[in-house]
Amino acid sequence: MIWDREGNNWPHRSLSHFKSMGKIRWHIQEAGEGNTILLLHGTGASTHSWRHVMLPMAETHHVLALDLPGQGFTFASDQNTCSLKGMSNAISALLSDLGITPEIIIGHSAGAAIAYQLALDLPQTPRHIVSINGALEPFPGVAGAIMPLSAKLMGFGAIGANLVSLTMSSESAVRKLIEATGSRIDHQGIDCYRTLVADSTHVDATIAMMARWELEPLIARAPEIKSRNLLMTGGKDRAVDPKTSERWAKRLTNSDTIHIQDSGHLLHEENKGAHFLAHLDQVLG
Repeated sequence: MIWDREGNNWPHRSLSHFKSMGKIRWHIQEAGEGNTILLLHGTGASTHSWRHVMLPMAETHHVLALDLPGQGFTFASDQNTCSLKGMSNAISALLSDLGITPEIIIGHSAGAAIAYQLALDLPQTPRHIVSINGALEPFPGVAGAIMPLSAKLMGFGAIGANLVSLTMSSESAVRKLIEATGSRIDHQGIDCYRTLVADSTHVDATIAMMARWELEPLIARAPEIKSRNLLMTGGKDRAVDPKTSERWAKRLTNSDTIHIQDSGHLLHEENKGAHFLAHLDQVLG
């Protein structure tokens, strides 16, 4: 996507800057001062997914959000960086270059898996990891059907990405896709997702991420993670079964869970982030 075109009305545009490192040109948003909170969005999203909750956290912390490699406004010329380990390595290198050691990492969906991989890869383990409807096991159900489909689309390269962009980028299609996860979000959020889906480069990187997603090595090493862990789940989540987080919590040595019955997969975006912000003290604790 082109920043001076699609990014003109992007949430928190004034907080954005770009940094080139090797084969990646990162889109980063930063706000606040103090210990760092790193925000990692889920598959196919971007920094916009934190639009309602970033500034409240920045009242007491330095908050850094980024677009994952190839997604949103982060450009990546090597799709090997789209794997779980590849993303963790790339983010670790970025943080090292910036001189930042995150105290808290918050990840949504697949971003939670990246957060836990970072806990194993970073020189200093984050004190606290927060998982929001973490996609921490191989996807079942509808998501499970999407995973092999994404692998098949990989074989068609740009044609596959263009097909998705052409057929799924209308407002009504995007709204149905969001609602299928169990969430309802505001018009600004729908418009951001529509912009993302309409961009074949973003879709191509998202497909590459899903096709390269291997969680088994991370699952095997889960007991090694020494961070304090908070796992948040939504009772209406139809993308990731809340029991996934329950099983993951049992693999960890120090974990708490919060179940929000009336929330779906995008609980941090619903009702202007109200579901998430209601537990902000525990998130930051």
